[in-house]
Amino acid sequence: MIDVNIIVTCYNKEEYLHGLLETFSLYKHIKPHIVICYSGDMDSFPCHIRVANRGHQLGDIDLTLLGYNYLKSNGFSKFIKISIDSWLLNDLKLVDIFKFMEAQQSAYAGNLWFSEQSPSLATDIIIADTRFGNIFESFAWDNHFFETSLFSTIIKNQFHALILKHRVPVVPDFRFCCPGLDWIMDHDLKKNLEYLWAYKNSMSQEV
Repeated sequence: MIDVNIIVTCYNKEEYLHGLLETFSLYKHIKPHIVICYSGDMDSFPCHIRVANRGHQLGDIDLTLLGYNYLKSNGFSKFIKISIDSWLLNDLKLVDIFKFMEAQQSAYAGNLWFSEQSPSLATDIIIADTRFGNIFESFAWDNHFFETSLFSTIIKNQFHALILKHRVPVVPDFRFCCPGLDWIMDHDLKKNLEYLWAYKNSMSQEV
């Protein structure tokens, strides 16, 4: 069992929260330390951090860094940043990624983001280990995109990045669903839930 800080960012799609929390309840190899960071309009939404939304790019950066600051003093160096509709189901695969990161002393694990703006790294899933370089405290916004700013932060600080092969290419093949990671992030909640149910059914059949 390893301790992992999980930063959940949300500015809409509040209805995904219950399913996301159910995915964490499936974890057997990771003890999640969760912070829910919110910049939406629902006053009753349960969260640890609430902040005004500065837009898609700066808003996501705000929530990510505020989540890091909330958790950074608990003594655990492993972090995962995901959005509320991004469900990573298989925690054993995450444990393996953290092991690879330790072996290579990688500060970041994730994917190259193939788009018109390059070079850049994916920010929809960020896996980090601050022992090998703190991408959060070193983060430098370059007035462009979260993805390009993250890439620049890693290059400028000479941090090692572990590029995962599971989501190659990210766009369009594995943008919203990646079986190699047991990961789903569909904009249709029903599809997320169907993927979760199928995963739980496969787990029960293995027992």
